[in-house]
Amino acid sequence: SELAIPNRARHGEVLEDGLTPLRPEHASQVLAFTEQEGLLELHYMLSLGVLTGGRFQTLTTLDVRHIEEAMPDESMPGFSRIPVGPGTGVETKFDVSGDLLVPTYLIEVLKGSRTPCRGWAGRPKQLQRTVDAYF
Repeated sequence: SELAIPNRARHGEVLEDGLTPLRPEHASQVLAFTEQEGLLELHYMLSLGVLTGGRFQTLTTLDVRHIEEAMPDESMPGFSRIPVGPGTGVETKFDVSGDLLVPTYLIEVLKGSRTPCRGWAGRPKQLQRTVDAYF
């Protein structure tokens, strides 16, 4: 048959929509900057994203209860799991079910630093999330 699916080689590490992954040295610089500048909400969100690979949509739908209910992973000491996907309240691309594998130290930091996001006060009521929203 003449039906064929072209095998196009990717040049470099290009993700969907032309995105490229953040290099480790750049991730470290961004995290150091957000921490130094006191941008804690952004620092924690970026830390979760860099350390778990979680998408923005997934991270912004995490609630306090998801952080508090994170379960230690017995097969990987030092890591905890947060269930994501349908039925969890945490959105994922294409409603895929799974777990975020998060370093336990970051879970502990997030548990101890829970403060309402500074941006909430200026948002119109219809755009504000619940008090339990983490980000």
